[in-house]
Amino acid sequence: MYHVDFPPCISTDTVSLNFENRSFKLQEVEYNISLQYPNMSCHPSPDDSCGNIRTLNGLIAPSPIWKINMTGRCELFEVRQTLGGIDSSNCTIQSVSQDVKITRDTSKLNWSTNQQAFLTLDANGKVTSNRFNAFLSLITQALIDDMNQKCKLEKCFVDNSLCKDTFTIDTFRTLIPVHNGGNWYFKNGNNFIRLGNSNLITLNQNEFYLNITPDAKYYGTDKISFELLSVRWEWGSN
Repeated sequence: MYHVDFPPCISTDTVSLNFENRSFKLQEVEYNISLQYPNMSCHPSPDDSCGNIRTLNGLIAPSPIWKINMTGRCELFEVRQTLGGIDSSNCTIQSVSQDVKITRDTSKLNWSTNQQAFLTLDANGKVTSNRFNAFLSLITQALIDDMNQKCKLEKCFVDNSLCKDTFTIDTFRTLIPVHNGGNWYFKNGNNFIRLGNSNLITLNQNEFYLNITPDAKYYGTDKISFELLSVRWEWGSN
């Protein structure tokens, strides 16, 4: 503070300088994202019949639910200055003390949604349209807004609109579980063999061709047929 050498101390000929408030805060967000499947109905075994084809009636494919649990933590470090022994007539003070007040708080946000509302998959299970990233940013901002209220950082002396704080933001990479379909398997003892549309399998030491229609990856409301053909190897010589 600078002033001319006569009272009053603060007048129209005085310039007041305010220095930076060193208060700051830290915020972090933790994500836990999982896929939960509803109870699924198993296909009933088809009636035994003559012939080499067995058909399963269709069932509605499972629609898993995304479970998103988010936890935000904030720490606020507020620097406070206290003046003691103020003498306004002489513009003097006896002491200046500073202390730091630490505030910690937690915010939580839980959300459930259907994957189909945000992702589009092609026939091979590849993601062709992803609207989930923007949605995740939206609900993350809602969590941050709640933390901003619990750990409110007020650094400006007069007009908050003139305050220019420095922000440091770290980006993160996380794996998002995605349901992109399944596959039919052949259970051979304790082993599971992934099937294609046409398969050479061994059953009771005999070889067979197992054909699946419409597709070895299909699970839906249409019927699924399994055709079993025996294999006979013939050797000839000239």
